[in-house]
This record gives sequence, C-alpha cells and structure tokens, in this order.
Amino acid sequence: SQLPSPFPNINSISVVDANLLWVACDAGYVFRSTNGGTSWELKNTGLPTGNLYGISAIDNNNCWVGTVSGAIFRTTNGGTSWTQQISVTGSFINGIQMFDLNNGVYAGDPTGTGQPYQFRYTTDGGTNWILSPSAPIANNEFGVINAWDWTDQNHFWLGSANLAASATSAKVYYTTTGFPGSFMNVSVAGTGGTAGLYYQAVGFTDNMNGLIASNGNNIMKTTNGGTTWQTASIPSGVTTFAGINMNAIKSGTNEIRLSLNETTGYRMFLTTNLGTTWTEETLPPEASTNGV
Repeated sequence: SQLPSPFPNINSISVVDANLLWVACDAGYVFRSTNGGTSWELKNTGLPTGNLYGISAIDNNNCWVGTVSGAIFRTTNGGTSWTQQISVTGSFINGIQMFDLNNGVYAGDPTGTGQPYQFRYTTDGGTNWILSPSAPIANNEFGVINAWDWTDQNHFWLGSANLAASATSAKVYYTTTGFPGSFMNVSVAGTGGTAGLYYQAVGFTDNMNGLIASNGNNIMKTTNGGTTWQTASIPSGVTTFAGINMNAIKSGTNEIRLSLNETTGYRMFLTTNLGTTWTEETLPPEASTNGV
C-alpha cells in the first residue's frame, strides 16, 4: 500500500479495525483508508501545514491528530474539516489515545527544562485537555514520538530522551492510576551517543511484562510493571542498532514486535517470551529502506 502523491512520510497510525485506518504525516497531511489500505483519501482540510505526530480515531468520522507545535485538532465529519482544541507553545505531541468519544489522553513534550511534561487527559472529547496533577518535571530531557504503550486507561508506560552526551541512563515514566492519577519513574541503564540516550520503543503484553529498546544498542525487560528492568537478549546477527518502535499484542499470545534500524536498513523481529528469543520477519523492500 502506498499513499497518494506527494507520498509524505508517515509519522503515526491509528488502526480502528481491519478496514479503517488513519495516518498522520509530514507537511500537514492526514489520510484515511476504509478498505485496509488498498486506497487512501486525503482528509486534511483545515489542518496546519507543519508535520503531524500522534493520531487516534474512534470511527469513520471522529479522529484526533497532534502537531509539531503542540496543538491537538479534532474532526467529527471524517476529515472534511478540523477544529483546534488546544495548543501549548513550545511543546510537541508524541502520542494521542482516545478510548471512546469522551475519554482519552495525550503525551506531549515539556516546554523546557524545569517544566512539566504535557501529560493531559480529557473526559469530554477534547473540549478540555487537563494537565495531569502529577505531570513529571523535565530535567534536560523530552519525550519521544510514539514511545509509549498502555494496557487500559490506568496503566501507561512512556519512554524519554536524556539529552546529555554519552548518557548512561534515561527515564521511563509509568502510572497505574491513569493520567488523572500519579506518575512514577525509573532510570533505566543504557549507553547514549553524542545526542544522548533515547528509550524510543515501548511494548507491554500485560500490566507486568514489557520491553523497551533504545538508540544505544540495547533492549531491556521488566516483569513487575516497570519498577525494575533487566537486560533482554538482542536478536541474533544484530550488533549496532537503534530500536525504533514496538507493537505488543494484548491477546495473551505475549507477542511483541520490534522494528530497529541498522546501518544497512530497517528490520523487524518478533518475540513471544519477552526477548529471550527473536524471530525475524521479512519486510518489503520499501519498509527496509524507508523505515517502519
């Protein structure tokens, strides 16, 4: 499947069901497919021209999308028009998740060091986006696009980026009481480069078991909900890599897929035992070259 011209980069995807897909792209493009990606319709009338990050749809008509400048827009008519709901200058939307037409959350960057992460929730479809009362205060760090996972409206895990060169740890934030509740954090060991250490791939199969991967050649696992982390195995034949994204299936199969980037391109791996073993899945040439 390929998007129509001008073939923009896809930054985030919302899968409503096997047929209904929405994607947020560079340059203000949003596309919707109602046939599982066989064809795509442009649905961006009224959106700004900057890059879009974070998207969450409930059905054919209702969708929310975030911007590079910290704003959230909503459509209620299938993308014929969009209405801005909130804008936080200096922030950046990393992810949106709506659970129904009223209840949802978004994760956004802090506006600077010493400022809170924009962890906000809504109970009225986004008419009001309320800052979490325990939103963590950032210290030379920010969030990462799509670097989060959840199992329900109470349990969330969010990766972050430590901007210090050669950083030896970065924080993972988590809550068991939802965005209106309290956030905790743990510093997870790793090896950062000149740009720092980013935990940018997060996947949980249930409330206890999950994996994270960084830009520093490592994968970590937890079996106690994120309180502590241990080293997980790296797929055979992989050495220097950056973990890009994870998708964890919550069906009891314990499946977690990890996309990673090596110097030679992108690869996809599957584990069903929390990173003890990995099986490579073949990507089409476009995904191997452009990323997934």
